[in-house]
Amino acid sequence: MKFYVFVAREKDPDYKSASIMFYTKADYSHAGVIIGDTIYHAIREGVCKTTVEDFLKTHDLPIMRDVSEYISSPEFAVGWCEGNLGKDYSETQLMAIVLGRFKKILGDGRSEMICSEFASRFLDECSVIPIFDHVDLDFIDPVSFIEAVVKFLKGKEVNKNG
Repeated sequence: MKFYVFVAREKDPDYKSASIMFYTKADYSHAGVIIGDTIYHAIREGVCKTTVEDFLKTHDLPIMRDVSEYISSPEFAVGWCEGNLGKDYSETQLMAIVLGRFKKILGDGRSEMICSEFASRFLDECSVIPIFDHVDLDFIDPVSFIEAVVKFLKGKEVNKNG
């Protein structure tokens, strides 16, 4: 079973995605986890899953990293993703990041998540060695997320499609 983390961009970005791309100065606005042919990610409806095929109808994956060799237990990693399904999306957290990283007022950092936090926590809790040093995962944006992953996996080839 293969495990990937990714950043994505919508083919037709909505105002939230456009705001994130503007703030982060990146051409992507979303992050998530791929296990096999399933994508796990946090969207407005909360943490959910979809097939890679369906996801690619509306998104491009400019950066994707294979993290399979770093996953401590495939069964635990799948269970972690499945166990987070249905958690609420943090609109407050998203706006705090977009508007200048003001401290989150609501939520405990685990009951609500944004996409990059979900993918970061997946790596933080399911990998064999720490990836995020001195990073507040409650406020990690897609750019900081992928920079940390790229730094961790430096020297590995980046998969691009889009």
